Amino acid sequence: MKNTLAFIFVFAALLCVQSFMPNPDRNQLVMDGNHITVSVFNYGSYSCAGNHKTDFVWQGLGYAYECGFFFGAEVPVPEGSHPDVIAVQNGDSVRYIAHVISDGLTSHGPEMNPDNDLHWGFEPIRYAADSTIAYFDPDRFAHLPTSRGVDFNLDAIPDYWPEEWFDQTLNRYYWPGIWQEGQALGDLETIYGMDDRNNKEFAYYPFVQDSDWQGLGLEVEVHPVQVQDFYQDILFAVINVTNISDYDLTKMLLGFFGDPHIGGWPDYGDDHYGYDEKKHLIYAYDGDGKSYLNPEITPGYFGVLFLQTPGNSSDNIDNDGDGMIDESQWDGIDNDGDWNAQTDDLGADGIANTGDYGEGDGQPTLGEPDFEFTDPDEADMVGLTSAMFPAFGNLYIYDDEAMWQTLTPGNFDSQNYEGDREMLGGSGYFNLPAGQTARIVVAFVFGQNLDDLLANCDRAKRFYSYRLGNYFPIKTLIPADTLVGKTFRQTMQVNWQNSTFGPNVKAEYAVSADNGSHWQPLQENVRADAPATLDIRSLPSWPFYKLRARAFDDHAYYEYQTPGFFAIDNSGEENVAPGLIVYLQNNTILSDNLLLKWQAADVDGDP
Repeated sequence: MKNTLAFIFVFAALLCVQSFMPNPDRNQLVMDGNHITVSVFNYGSYSCAGNHKTDFVWQGLGYAYECGFFFGAEVPVPEGSHPDVIAVQNGDSVRYIAHVISDGLTSHGPEMNPDNDLHWGFEPIRYAADSTIAYFDPDRFAHLPTSRGVDFNLDAIPDYWPEEWFDQTLNRYYWPGIWQEGQALGDLETIYGMDDRNNKEFAYYPFVQDSDWQGLGLEVEVHPVQVQDFYQDILFAVINVTNISDYDLTKMLLGFFGDPHIGGWPDYGDDHYGYDEKKHLIYAYDGDGKSYLNPEITPGYFGVLFLQTPGNSSDNIDNDGDGMIDESQWDGIDNDGDWNAQTDDLGADGIANTGDYGEGDGQPTLGEPDFEFTDPDEADMVGLTSAMFPAFGNLYIYDDEAMWQTLTPGNFDSQNYEGDREMLGGSGYFNLPAGQTARIVVAFVFGQNLDDLLANCDRAKRFYSYRLGNYFPIKTLIPADTLVGKTFRQTMQVNWQNSTFGPNVKAEYAVSADNGSHWQPLQENVRADAPATLDIRSLPSWPFYKLRARAFDDHAYYEYQTPGFFAIDNSGEENVAPGLIVYLQNNTILSDNLLLKWQAADVDGDP
């Protein structure tokens, strides 16, 4: 039986590679930075059809074959150029349009040209169109680069990182963070770029001088992010979509396609589906609460949460209900008036005391906190506007017009279906003028039941608010008393001496017993302006603990991690066995003669 299962897993992996990777630049990364394990592909897909091994595995069970996001737009095309061309009467004149969808999905087979040698959709790119970033080096590309930046082959370059990520000024390699160089968004982050130039199904040409480049003229940069501790059941994706074409896209749609199998393949026949329009959430769960693969594990809930969606700044509607109409992240206006000269006047680099353009000039500048792209409140976000659950095989992603019509804003399927169905979500319509970028932030969220799913959605919103959606320069928490070298029993007290804290600053605490490789949640929603007593009774006795803390409010973000170790002794015994911690990188292979370093200690101080 073991041999059979191994063959199934290998065969599934080959299906992904052979059927879906005709482009040599296509690649993937198995993300396993928290409780979720999933393959991420650099053409816009998460997991893939036929994948039984890295298929959104959570707590021992798989939850979905393939999931992915796509973009659609209404564009002008010649009469009769495609069966889906629509004639629109405008007075005495007629214009012809088509609804073009660009995606990187492979379910039902990827959409190919008639010669079956060109994929009509997103493909990975090595460089951004403006050459501001390299996404990968084809000679160093065993898998997608990660923020862990380990250098197993000892060539002085973090494995799988492009050489272009070397900073001449700092004389080191840096992670291309969304907010600042060198700053990852979580414990594990990857990055890739793609564009839709090969989507040649329709006679739409987004560039005046280049008739070979088709699609919608979209370039997309994606940052999948995993965080441990309180966010261990969540996979975030930060998506920047840029209209690099010569034409405005005045009517666009963001879509999501998912193929769930809650409880693992082939346990999809009893799946149920739902949505929460106000929470911008779609989800699926197992009908009988049992898994074919492992009856000892109860399947949970799988949700997709739309945290940040594009805004429509030209429809004269308050789409997000914040009291502002048609606010924009591109109008040069601090729409919500929250830019503060005392705290936000940092200049275009968003870093204090560098003397760069705009710093200290008393005016908001692009790149500063609380202004334009660093402030999602300045986008008139349209949110989740449709949720549909058609039977799997009844609607194909390559049927552009049918998919566009299915996700028409206002289409919400409220019937509690059971069976093998597609999970579709839409956000539209919005406009994307030439040269502009829209940011999308979504989260794949898991929970034991609906209440647990919603609680994790609230945590996802919290992390989004202080780390993904808003840009706050990272400040340092300053402990009033040292923790390193001490031994704690039952409780430990933490106190911060940051003088600016008010009652709205909340903190969360996590501990690690393996030098920061894994972090487990300890306590959340704790006031940071007063001493906190942390309950550590559930933690085993161990001499090598570390603590990390985050603190935040609506306008600031702080971090802290103990530089050394402290001990916890909950044994109640006089003599406790000593502990040993070895300093090795993950997956390091030892060979030949080498110097091995370790540290030993005893929680009760015995020699």
